Amino acid sequence: MLLALVIIDYVTGLFAAAVEGKKGTGPGLKSKIGLIGIARQNLCTVAVSGRCLGLILSPGQHP
Repeated sequence: MLLALVIIDYVTGLFAAAVEGKKGTGPGLKSKIGLIGIARQNLCTVAVSGRCLGLILSPGQHP
């Protein structure tokens, strides 16, 4: 389920960047902005996955 949401977020981000454009002279994809977005997405995915893994490996020890 998490992977499906990540893919949907990535695709909608591409569409939004293509339509709006950011910090540029017009619409289009900007590689530096895309890299920052992908890095943020990866950090969130690692955080959520780590929390889930912690809950699975040590049941009953978390509130």
